[in-house]
Amino acid sequence: MRTAEDEKLLAGLNEKRTQLRAGVNDSTMAHYDRLMRQRKFAIAEAREQKCLACFVMIRPQTWEEIRTNEQMITCNSCGRIFYYDPTHEAPPPPEPPKKKTKARAAEAEPATEAEAEPAAEPAAETTPIQ
Repeated sequence: MRTAEDEKLLAGLNEKRTQLRAGVNDSTMAHYDRLMRQRKFAIAEAREQKCLACFVMIRPQTWEEIRTNEQMITCNSCGRIFYYDPTHEAPPPPEPPKKKTKARAAEAEPATEAEAEPAAEPAAETTPIQ
């Protein structure tokens, strides 16, 4: 009973695989199939300018091309097809607080004490009403 269900699932997945493979160009599929026979997996993540399959550093220009994700790029060392996952990218470091220079510090401080504290309004003199 379980085997029959598994066979149906396998047939459905094989049909979907065939449809997806038809959408990829022939030379790319040939490269993929060759890698699967030779290396057991054909794709590798590119992270921190490294191929995570063979750990060879990726040149800066190639790294930028991988990050744009506009074309298929392969590793120069192992031949695997790169994919890039931006969620694994380290967040940029926070900007350090800017230091005030002496000139800016002087501009920020009030020039006189009168400007530093607002003047209190004089109390109105009242004369008793008679």
